[in-house]
Amino acid sequence: MTAFPPNQTPETRLKQRLRRARGIYALFTLAVLLLSLLAFTAFHLRELDSCRLQAEQRSQAYFDHLTALPVLDQDDGRLYRFPPTDDSPDATLPPFLETQTGLRLEHLPAHHLLIEFAERMKREKTGILRLFALDPINPRNVADFVEREALEDLNSGKRVVQRRETIEGRDYLRSIYPLPQSPRCLRCHAPSRAHPSLIGGLSLSLPFESPQPPTVVGRYSGVVILVVFLAAMLALIYFVGWRSTVGYIRAQEEMRRRASLDPLTGVTNRPTLVLNLEREMDRARRLQTSISLVLVDIDHFKEINGRFGRKLGDVVLKRVADILRAQIRSYDLAGRTGGQELAVILPQTSLSTAAEIAERLRATVALEPVRHGTRSAPVTISLGVAELRPEMRTVDSLLGRAANALYNAKANGYNRVETDDVYPTQTAPDSTST
Repeated sequence: MTAFPPNQTPETRLKQRLRRARGIYALFTLAVLLLSLLAFTAFHLRELDSCRLQAEQRSQAYFDHLTALPVLDQDDGRLYRFPPTDDSPDATLPPFLETQTGLRLEHLPAHHLLIEFAERMKREKTGILRLFALDPINPRNVADFVEREALEDLNSGKRVVQRRETIEGRDYLRSIYPLPQSPRCLRCHAPSRAHPSLIGGLSLSLPFESPQPPTVVGRYSGVVILVVFLAAMLALIYFVGWRSTVGYIRAQEEMRRRASLDPLTGVTNRPTLVLNLEREMDRARRLQTSISLVLVDIDHFKEINGRFGRKLGDVVLKRVADILRAQIRSYDLAGRTGGQELAVILPQTSLSTAAEIAERLRATVALEPVRHGTRSAPVTISLGVAELRPEMRTVDSLLGRAANALYNAKANGYNRVETDDVYPTQTAPDSTST
């Protein structure tokens, strides 16, 4: 259990413990947030890996499909189609072949089907397909820097070169495949000096996402899951953890408060009173200020118990304790030292001022009798006042001086206040006796 200064009030201790608990729960909440963020990041990276794998599989499927087209493996290298209309961008492609039935077919270059496939992908925004070569016939097919580097890797035996790119704010997986030289290709293209085994390459860029159209729920599912998880964790922390901790701390402080109080009178018990007196004495020495102690004894308490009963005696003790708490200052401390004896610690108080406070207490107690039911008993108190002196090094020395003054007050007729500087030091009897 955390140690607190003995003079702290229960409210102060409760605030400090709640402040510490709040800090612990703030750190715990931060840890939960960080773990959740890490979990979300791991989930997001896993989703990216899944998207990349899907893009790689789609890219390979596209390439396998393209390499299976007749345009890349027919022997004569010829491809024919019905000629386009005059306003078509391909209307100028010669030559024509007239069949026996009178149909005219257009002769296309061997790679034209790939070009049409690339145009279709571009229109549908499903990807980017591009043919390139180091020495192409068409200047548009000149290899760029990335493709030139990829050809180096492909010429060394690598099957595919892949990299991630961002095009117009959209992530793509770019896959570059080799196009080996063949007799059909060499009819139009000269062999490459740098890469004698390759005529060029095929660059295929596919969106780095699921091929299915993303929905709003699917797009933000990770964020929704994270928000729901954090809300559930914070609710669990508050309703289960925080509220239970606050209840536990309050219960502990209540037990601590009760352990430091006298159960009958409600004032501080003797152990707590001694601890506070020791601390106040150390403070007075350090700050070079005064401190006084008042011992209070209820006159003829045993006779009150014997004549009126113990219930009335308990009422008398409570009444005197209530008067002490009501009459002293907020930084003073009243306590019960045992039996019918009580004490009041008066920090920053000289002997003369303490004697005045003691006289006010005596007069207030004697003002009216104590009643319980149909019975009433007159009550008076005797008080001994002592001030801390340089030669007093321990709590017992100050308690002894105050006990001597109290003994003198009782010896001089009860119901009076005496200070320890009036009479020489005497051996006082047990302070609990009458």
